[in-house]
Amino acid sequence: MSVLVLYAAIFSLINLLQNDDSTKEERPSKRVRSDVDIDPLMSAVLPDPSSFSDPKIWKGHQLESPLLLNHRPSTANGVPITLSHPIFARFQELCNSCEVNQGECDFVTSVMDPFKDEDNRREKFIEIVEQYFRRTCERTFFGKTHTDGCITMRKGLLWIPLAILEVKPELGIGSGCPYVQATAYYGRYIVDGLSEAHKKDHEQLWYSSCCPTFLIYLTGPYVGIAGASMLLGARVFCALKICLSELETYYENLKFISKNDNIPRQAAFPYIQEIDFNDVTVYFSYLKRIANKLLKFLMKLFGCQNISGGMDDGDYGICDLDSQMKKKGGDIMFM
Repeated sequence: MSVLVLYAAIFSLINLLQNDDSTKEERPSKRVRSDVDIDPLMSAVLPDPSSFSDPKIWKGHQLESPLLLNHRPSTANGVPITLSHPIFARFQELCNSCEVNQGECDFVTSVMDPFKDEDNRREKFIEIVEQYFRRTCERTFFGKTHTDGCITMRKGLLWIPLAILEVKPELGIGSGCPYVQATAYYGRYIVDGLSEAHKKDHEQLWYSSCCPTFLIYLTGPYVGIAGASMLLGARVFCALKICLSELETYYENLKFISKNDNIPRQAAFPYIQEIDFNDVTVYFSYLKRIANKLLKFLMKLFGCQNISGGMDDGDYGICDLDSQMKKKGGDIMFM
């Protein structure tokens, strides 16, 4: 089983947020997955996140058939993150545009001080996170292990993580990579949920959504938001504060849908599911990825009643989102 970038909805920001050239083509690796892998079975036994953060451990799981498509190593990649959910394109936009104030600057400078151990650094960071975001950040159990901190929201009987926090005391001190460990906690959430008592509700959430979540990882004074480094400084936290509220609104308004064995789980595909054609909006469902093509998909059309030109509901087409990385709009070919 693999937790795709589509599920994590945060992992490939390490490329997108550190490169202003948003039109750069995403080149698939030699291990690009075929359509049979895009919605993997929820059957994997994931390692403990703290041990998984050790490169001696994670490389054994990640080299051939990655459990987590988190770009560790670089061949563990997937669909670009901004195509999995619009909240991440929004975050990227805000990182370049939002205006910061003294609060954001104080937030960033407060992590520069030394601390005697990881617990002290974590407690101080959680304190300023809670003050700045005005949200509770608690150590949350994912299965039998717990995070350094987690910002959650309630939807019905479910607790949903908006952000997961992992802390290491300083560079060179503390075992493993905090980024990899945070991705492993997310993997545990996708597989196990936060409560065994509400497993069925969690499965319905997973079927209805790509489950977007932000990762915050701190090593000494160096803060990352799923790959957005301190180079972005205070603006990153300003953007994250806005996006956490917008992400919470997304989950609040999310309508659960029941599993349909005749249609693949749409949340495992890019969120783009409509296109304007001759001034009419055409909708489509994804069926599968075209083998060895990272951003080409077979789709099925509906909502074609008002279109002239021979297109009907149920017709098939190929959606080519490779061009989305180079120009506005994707290419749609009808069959």
